[in-house]
Amino acid sequence: ARCAELTRTNVQLNGELNHMKTRGSDKAGLLEMDLMETEAQLEHTMASVEAISEHQSMLKSSISDMQHVIEDLKDKYLKAETRAESAESKCTLLRDTSFKLSEEISFLRGRVGGLENSLCQANQLKLSTAKDIGIKTKTITDLVAKLALERERLHLQIVTLTRKNRMLTQKCKENDNEGTLLSKKVTANEGELGPTGVTEEVLLDSSSIQTKGEG
Repeated sequence: ARCAELTRTNVQLNGELNHMKTRGSDKAGLLEMDLMETEAQLEHTMASVEAISEHQSMLKSSISDMQHVIEDLKDKYLKAETRAESAESKCTLLRDTSFKLSEEISFLRGRVGGLENSLCQANQLKLSTAKDIGIKTKTITDLVAKLALERERLHLQIVTLTRKNRMLTQKCKENDNEGTLLSKKVTANEGELGPTGVTEEVLLDSSSIQTKGEG
């Protein structure tokens, strides 16, 4: 706007200059000086306009860069918001998982306590069983020792009875032999002696056999 105004002023001054040249050289000189000053102002204004244009171009470029930065920031914000939502959902999942794990830990602690009690009872039962086994082992050992003694006693008794049996068998054989001899005597003397004499001899031999058996 300032440039256009100066341009119109310059055109007017040029017109007036041409008009005034006919009216006098003095006024023409003043107008030339005004024209030169106006041209200088115009050049200065044109330079200012160019500088402003460059500044506007720079501002536009800066604005474009800022818009890109803003878009990048928006994208980063959206990504951050998405990450925040994902992190929040993960936190919720972690809280739920932590709660479940806490419940499982409490349950496992209860199980561990029960197992410790069972282990303690098992150890007590083990000690009691070991004590009972020791007592029963001692009892069995004593019984085995008694059985060994009883076996030895029975063996000695059997040996003794066997010897006695052999002795009795021998005596029975001797008695049988004596009875056979007696029968032969009775048969041999049967014709020589009477019935009374035979009976007395048999009784004497029987009494002698009984006396030997008792001895």
